[in-house]
This record gives sequence, C-alpha cells and structure tokens, in this order.
Amino acid sequence: MAVVGALVAVASPTPSPAATVSGAGAPVGLAPFDGCNDLVRYGRDHAPRVLNHEPDFIQGAALEATDESEGPQDGGPQSAPPPGADDSPTNVQEPGIDEPDIVKTDGSRIFAIAGDSLHSVDVSGAAPVLLDSVRLEGYSHEMLLSGDRLLVFSQVYSDPIAGTPGKIGPADVESRPGVLLVELDASDPAALTVLRTQQVPGEYLSSRLNGTTARIVISSYPPALGKGAKLRSRVSGWLPSSVLKDRVAGTKTKSRLTDDCEEVQHPTRFSGLGLLTVLTVDLARGLPAVDADGLMTDVETVYASAQSLYVATGRWSPNFRPLRSTAIHRFEASDPQSTNYSASGEVPGSLLNQFSLSEHEGYLRAATTVEANKRRDDVSHLTVLAEGPGSGDLAEVGHLDGIGLGEQIRSVRFIGDAGFIVTFRRIDPLHAIDLSLPSQPSLAGDLEIPGFSSYLHPLTPDLLLGLGQNISEDGDFLGTQLSLFDVSNLAQPIRLFERTILNGQSSAEFDHHAFLYWPPEKLVVLPISLFADKPYKASFSGAIGLNVDASIGIADRGLIDHPAKRPPEVLRSLVVGDRLFTLSEVGIEMEALATLAEQAWLPFPAAAPDKPSVPE
Repeated sequence: MAVVGALVAVASPTPSPAATVSGAGAPVGLAPFDGCNDLVRYGRDHAPRVLNHEPDFIQGAALEATDESEGPQDGGPQSAPPPGADDSPTNVQEPGIDEPDIVKTDGSRIFAIAGDSLHSVDVSGAAPVLLDSVRLEGYSHEMLLSGDRLLVFSQVYSDPIAGTPGKIGPADVESRPGVLLVELDASDPAALTVLRTQQVPGEYLSSRLNGTTARIVISSYPPALGKGAKLRSRVSGWLPSSVLKDRVAGTKTKSRLTDDCEEVQHPTRFSGLGLLTVLTVDLARGLPAVDADGLMTDVETVYASAQSLYVATGRWSPNFRPLRSTAIHRFEASDPQSTNYSASGEVPGSLLNQFSLSEHEGYLRAATTVEANKRRDDVSHLTVLAEGPGSGDLAEVGHLDGIGLGEQIRSVRFIGDAGFIVTFRRIDPLHAIDLSLPSQPSLAGDLEIPGFSSYLHPLTPDLLLGLGQNISEDGDFLGTQLSLFDVSNLAQPIRLFERTILNGQSSAEFDHHAFLYWPPEKLVVLPISLFADKPYKASFSGAIGLNVDASIGIADRGLIDHPAKRPPEVLRSLVVGDRLFTLSEVGIEMEALATLAEQAWLPFPAAAPDKPSVPE
C-alpha cells in the first residue's frame, strides 16, 4: 500500500499466559457418550437451556472446513503453480489442499456452476464449447473435482421426520435443512452421469480434498428440539440419518450416520446441542462416506492442516453476549479413512474466519479478538498452542496480547514463521508478528494506513497484497483498495504501492475464491462493481485486471464485462494456457491473457435438462 500514516516500531510485549485472560485457562475437552441412553439423557437435560433462551437457535455460522493432506501447509505464497501447470487452481488457504468452489478445471475442461445448473465446457480448442449441462437440486452449490469424478454439494430442504431426509420441498416451517451430495462421472464430459447421491440433514459448512479423499463438514439441528417433542426420548431425535441412492446398483438405502452412540463426543463444558458431522469420502470409490464422526456442539469455525482437523466453538451464551473464549478441539486426520479426537484447548475471544487459524511445524497459531464491554475496549490476541504427547491437552505455549487496542481483527494471514493481522476502527494497522520462537511470539512492527484490508494474499515470501476498502477521514467508504506491502523486514513493513478503485466493491474482499493471482503474468483479476451514479445501482459490473509488481506498482491492465443487456457480475476468473476465462451466471467469456481483449463468448442455456439421477 506508499506509506500514509505512521510506521511504528513496537517493543515485544511480555508473553502472558491464557489463564490471565478473561474467559481462558479453564480446562476443556471432549468426552464420549456412554451409550445411547446417556446421549439422549444429555440432550433432554440441556434442552431447556436452548429452548428457553434461544427459541430460534440454529447454528450455521461455521465458515470453513477440513482436511488431511501431507505436503506444504504453511499458508505461504501461492506464487508458483505446480511444475508444468498452465492453468490456475482454486485460490486456497493451504497449498496442496483443494477447497470447494463453483468452477474447476483440469486444463482441457471447465466445470462451472451457474444458478441451478452444472455445465461442462470444452476449452481445448479455439473457443469454448458447451458439452453438457445438468440441473441441480437446492441452492448454494459448490463442488470438488478429482480426476473424472465430481462431487457437488447443495443445500436443500427435507422432510422433518425424526431426522430422516425425505422429498425435497419448499423452505417453509415444516421443512428442515438438508445437504445433498451428488457424485457424477465426468469421464465423458459430453455426457455427465449422476452415479449416486447421499442426503444428510443439516447445514453444509464446507469441504476439503486431498488426493482422492474428501472431508465434508455438516452441522445439524436435532429434530428433538423442534415440533416433535416426543422425539426427545429417542436416539433418532438427536442423531441424523442419511439416504443413499445408487443409480449403478439401483438401490436406495437409509441408515443412521453414526451407528454407535459411543462414537459421538461432547465437550465437557456445554457448547450447544447441534451435531457436527465430518464425512470422509474416498472419491476413488465414490459415495457413501467411508467414515462419519460426530461431535455434539455448535460450530463457528473449522480449519484443517496436513495432519489435523480443528473445530472451534465459542463458549455457549444464551443471550448472545460477546464470547469470552473459544474452545478448539483437535482431531487426528493423517489417516485418510478416519478422523479421531486428539486434544482440546482454549483461547480468549473469538475467531474471525478460517485464516485466523494456522498449523505450522506442530504448533497451532490462533488470532482472536476479545470484544469490548463496560470495563475494556476491543483487544486482539495471538495464542500458540501445542499438543503434549498423550496428554489430551492442546496447551498454550506462547501468547501475545494487546494487539490493536480498541480495534477488531479484519484479516489474518500466516506465512511460515510470520503472522500478519489487520485490525480496524478508522485506520488500518498492519501488525507484523514474529513467530520464529513459538513460546515467545512478538509484535515486530506496525504500519498504520487509512482504510482496511479484509483479505491478505502472499505474492512472494517478501510481498503481501492487501485487498479491502479505502476509508476517508470522515469514515466514508471510498472504494476497493489494493495495497502492496514489502514485509521482508518484519520490524519495518512498508506499503510500496496503493490503488483505490473509486466507488468500487469486489466480492473478493470477503470471498478469497473470487480472487485470482497468476504469477507468470503478475496479474490480479478481481470481480468489480462500480457504484458511481446511484447507491446500490451499479454503473459497471464485471472484472478488472491489474498488473502487480514491486518494480512497477499496481497498474490497470483492463476491464472485462460480459455481453448482456444488463452486464452481470463476474463470479470467478481462471487461467487455462494463454487465455483467461471469466464466469458469470449467464455464461463464460474467453479473453486474451496478455491484453484481456474478448476472444469468444459462450452463453449458458436458460435451463439445463432435468436428467434422471437415481431411483426413487
């Protein structure tokens, strides 16, 4: 971002143990239920706490999910695609661990979700060619791609009978949310074939893919707390079931996700009655899931590294008061066929999102904000935790507090032994944190500039790009802001260049999957909407390409819009070979990578055919 504001060298605060922070330090952990009677009794005993204080309480705030890969997982620069690769992967937090999105490519094909349809597009020739389309049930679709196998996730509504999914219906008071997993064979991209579906009650949170192993995180609300009060005495009122439809075998099977009640865990400190379910799916075999793990708790954030799955849940509060602390539970995830509870710990305050957590060389780093109350201002913390061998404790080994006094965290990025935290109230302090000694994390330097960055992207080990909003001295939002930081010296981070797109807003500010950085061209592509004429009415909607480099700064390469009477928002951008493809709800446009000039336009059909998928 040229430096506007003060660069302040800050002495390292004395590490303080979590026990001295309000709400932290008390022992946390998980315990298995001693059979189904114990599980039902636990639910019945705690039901009044939920029903009396939170009559509309349904979780679903979790942001991101799971994985179990081996390989790099430092949250480092996405600056180099794999050797020989000439197409851009989904922008992810941990290199080598794929995340779900609405577009995927294997270099010759693009699979894109637009509206309620999945499209298969051939991009191997001079222009994109639509090969096939499939209509999808439900909404909020996204997918994973492994070889010739696609796994699509959709949110649907299902019959509320004892946690049993039924016919998809409207989202009314008689319906319950459900997650539909659809497995498709894409070996013939001109004839996408639905092989199997598995429907599970609950809210889809997210998923991850490592090799052929996918993990899917689902949060469900027990039907025992709904209209069917008699269900409170039955296991079916507390544990969800799923329905598998197999087109290959011509069968339909209903079964409980977790057959053994002893396999379901619950926090030793009450954290709600929602059920978090982690499904492990081997895409080489296809559905159903090969493993299902349950945790009776409400969920806010899920994060995964190469060896671990972390589930974070705030201390349960019936009146939605600011969280004093967040419990973090670690699961061992090195075995792609199973997930096993390992340890628990606690950190002060609350997490912002998945980027607030990062595992590096066996240590978990967590950035949190303790919200203001009558006695204190907002303040942020950085806590380092590690699991002792066989201890069951995710214990604090290092702590740094007093970050951004009076401000809340707006973005976080960990890169190896460094952490970068943006806090905001009126200015945008970028806090550079030295984590080379996990037991003594230290605040190395601060940089104060106007506005804030809501997403941080490492371009190289020494260059960090911030994306967010520029703010005037009066607190008015001026437009989308890009800032290029030199972070080679943690004690003195410098904003090299800044570019504000006046009156601009970009979905990439809050959705990192919408952000594209293509290192060979030093090209950034963002969805952009300009609101120059009237509030809430865009005068331009499309995408913008920018050249970003430490030597030239941040320079416009060009604007992209899709041919339509009312140009739609560009949802995603991806590189295949020497061409850029941009996706919107109405089609895919191909642009020359060097100039961003339009080369071809492929409109999507108004409605995809409703292909039969599985037996009724």
